[in-house]
Amino acid sequence: MVSAYYAFRRMKVILFYIDLRNASKSKYKYLGK
Repeated sequence: MVSAYYAFRRMKVILFYIDLRNASKSKYKYLGK
């Protein structure tokens, strides 16, 4: 259960960084500007 929780967190972090890298052209979107 704990391992699945950490795996889910790791997946969310990886997806977040992938989205951030893909949206490098509009990186300020994540800062709310």
